[in-house]
Amino acid sequence: MTDAEREARKQQLLEEEKRESGGKTSLFYLSFSDGRFLGAIWTRALGSMHAIVRTHQLGINPGGEVMIVKIPADVPDSALPPSAYYDRLVDLETMKRILPGEEFGHLVHDVEEDD
Repeated sequence: MTDAEREARKQQLLEEEKRESGGKTSLFYLSFSDGRFLGAIWTRALGSMHAIVRTHQLGINPGGEVMIVKIPADVPDSALPPSAYYDRLVDLETMKRILPGEEFGHLVHDVEEDD
């Protein structure tokens, strides 16, 4: 796929998300890895592609592979990080500190901590 084709596909996905969301944002969790945990981000967006674009706009996308989870609207606030941690790259230690242990395990998978 050429760069032009990739950009056209991205724009197509952005338009689909905009139409499907009806302009209403949802909370997304993005976890980045290159074989090791690079960081996580919570952000509000119209869809997955919008969430990725937002990380680039904010200058907080660390690269690597990304796992994206749309957080269901019925998840209680007590299971989410404080909103002060939205739209910023959060490291592993911060993840452990701000999320309840049970919730943390569902969001960070197969992470090898550096000794």
